[in-house]
Amino acid sequence: MDTHEALIIIGQNSVTSPHYSAGSFVGRLHEEGVWDHYLFHELSDALNALAVESASQDIKGIAFDIYSYVVGVSLLAHADPNDGFKINNISMEEFYDLRDKVEVAFRRLLGSRKFLPTERMTVW
Repeated sequence: MDTHEALIIIGQNSVTSPHYSAGSFVGRLHEEGVWDHYLFHELSDALNALAVESASQDIKGIAFDIYSYVVGVSLLAHADPNDGFKINNISMEEFYDLRDKVEVAFRRLLGSRKFLPTERMTVW
């Protein structure tokens, strides 16, 4: 996948993008409560393509927003028995596998603090 195609896919999955599509992975997840495995794989490939390049902070920010929605809203809501949102086509057994796949898909582009040198972690 080339960079241009990857950017289009990322845009289609970003609700703040003019390229957002209800037919994207995030769109189907949000609108239909469906985890589309093909579209997730396409999004994962786009994230990997952009990780190979030097992705801008803007792209990383958009990717983080997508990650936050998928994990922080959809997956957590699905796991909460008191929440009305459910992903219709996954079981709780699949839930844990998909959660791990999401982490792997986004980690390469967004990075992980556990791989940063200790001297850079002076947040506190």
